[in-house]
Amino acid sequence: MAKEYLYKAYGSKLAALNKRRKKKRNTMKKAMLSAAIIITVAAAVILIIAQFGKKSNELVGTWRYDEHTQYVFEKDGTGKLLADDVTYSYAYTVKGKKLILDFTEDIVRDCDYTFSVNGTALTLIGGTGTDGGSYKLNKE
Repeated sequence: MAKEYLYKAYGSKLAALNKRRKKKRNTMKKAMLSAAIIITVAAAVILIIAQFGKKSNELVGTWRYDEHTQYVFEKDGTGKLLADDVTYSYAYTVKGKKLILDFTEDIVRDCDYTFSVNGTALTLIGGTGTDGGSYKLNKE
């Protein structure tokens, strides 16, 4: 009889202890799941905001000055000036409304322009390395 009494006495304590452990484990699982969901949602929101915050490069494409001259701007920051049958490659950088052309060939002088895009019209106003003229190009 003493043995049964001990079992009952300790059994109820063990049962209560196991119940508390199980409850604590469930609480931890819920907390971890909640944290994972919050982190996932926060990451998704940040990525969405970052995508909307990116400004597309309005210069990308081919712009024609006249029947002999075209400027081609690629997404990767490279481009080429097509003048008659000659092609001059360049790397370009946009800083605000300033366009900087760094030609790979030494025969062509590096230069910068102030630019504006209005629909399919590109206006270049010459700066350093140019004759200072104003040029209107049309997107093809």
